[in-house]
Amino acid sequence: MFIDPTRWAYNFPEMGTSWSDWQSFIGLMATDQAAKWIGKGLVRAGLGANPYARFALGLGTVASQIGWTAAMRDHETSSEAMDGQSQRVLSRSMDRNADMNKALSEISSYMQASGYDPTMFSDIEKVQMALAYGIKTGDPIFDEEVKESRKGLA
Repeated sequence: MFIDPTRWAYNFPEMGTSWSDWQSFIGLMATDQAAKWIGKGLVRAGLGANPYARFALGLGTVASQIGWTAAMRDHETSSEAMDGQSQRVLSRSMDRNADMNKALSEISSYMQASGYDPTMFSDIEKVQMALAYGIKTGDPIFDEEVKESRKGLA
């Protein structure tokens, strides 16, 4: 699963994250490493004992890490909102007796035409695709639920 690089994009959602979360996490690690290198550079330059230099380095590190952490939390909150919205669309569609087989089949066709392997995605992820791209499925109930759910996002 993790050995084939062409499958990595499909594995990210299964690990509970997204590429933007990975970017934030990598940025957080890079900031920490950069602070260590700068600290060593200050020592080599004879400024390691300078309290102002150490304070500035510490303040910069804390500020950047707070920024990266806030970005990661923002991505997480957005993901939770999308999950909730998708679940509502799916639940309401099923409660109103939408033809979910037809809707999911149309979404799968769209995904395949777009270069995705629909077998790699759960039904809720397919609903998220329909929400994100406004996919018309031909099922009037499902399409109406998608349309109604998108009204509050604009």
